[in-house]
Amino acid sequence: MITFEINGKEYQFAFSIKFIRALDKSIVGNVNGVKFGAGVDMNLSKFIVDGDPIALSDILIAANHAAGGNLTTGMLDDFFDDEKTNIDAIANEVTEALKEGKFTKNKVAKVVAQQAVAQTA
Repeated sequence: MITFEINGKEYQFAFSIKFIRALDKSIVGNVNGVKFGAGVDMNLSKFIVDGDPIALSDILIAANHAAGGNLTTGMLDDFFDDEKTNIDAIANEVTEALKEGKFTKNKVAKVVAQQAVAQTA
């Protein structure tokens, strides 16, 4: 679990199974009528490969809700937009937490490996 201070309040972020469920609900795929959650794969790829700040936001919202928090997208947007917020440091800390997470480490390793293959092709 990691913690960030946002607007003077400490918020916790858990990369647990609740995080996986919450993030997968954000993007739902459909193949031959079978629905499946795709939020984890899509957001991890967009964040790890592209550094997408929206994916980072979605990841943090899901992680905060998994930790029992009530952080909103608007609150996080204001935090990201604040001149004092070091978005690179936040992205690095989240990346490390995802690389070490019980439920995320294998997915992150696959994304990193796929990116390495794509760069050599």
